[in-house]
Amino acid sequence: MGLYILRLVVLAVCVWAGAVIGRTQGSMGSGIIGAAVALVVGVGLCIFERYLRRVPLWSYLYGLAGLMVGILAGALGNQVVARLPIQAPEVTQTLALLLYTVCAYFGIVLGLWKGPEFRAGDEAALGVGMGQVSSPKILDTSVIIDGRIQISVRQGSWRDP
Repeated sequence: MGLYILRLVVLAVCVWAGAVIGRTQGSMGSGIIGAAVALVVGVGLCIFERYLRRVPLWSYLYGLAGLMVGILAGALGNQVVARLPIQAPEVTQTLALLLYTVCAYFGIVLGLWKGPEFRAGDEAALGVGMGQVSSPKILDTSVIIDGRIQISVRQGSWRDP
């Protein structure tokens, strides 16, 4: 129930913001058009939110890490663009925007694509994941007390399947 109320609040804020922005652009008709456009955007956000709930959290984290790396690469590349002998600020601003956009895009894509490799490395260190099935061993206390663990290890009964 709370999620539906939150969605209604988001839609109301979108409609209000669209009406205010539309109203500043002209007459009452512009406010109504702005509210209608904002309502469509708000409904689109709610539909997009339903899709995002199905995406695993790790994917968000990989994408976020990739985005941060991409923005850092864009900032470094922007330093190079700023030193180019271009006099027109429209060209340098457009190049900077293009550079940031491309670097952020590739950062997100690479983060989503290569991110699971980092997590797989952690699981391999723990001995789980990577397609392996763990097989727990059950010991009787008499085996521990009698010292028969060495014998069973030598016989090979402790190997993973």
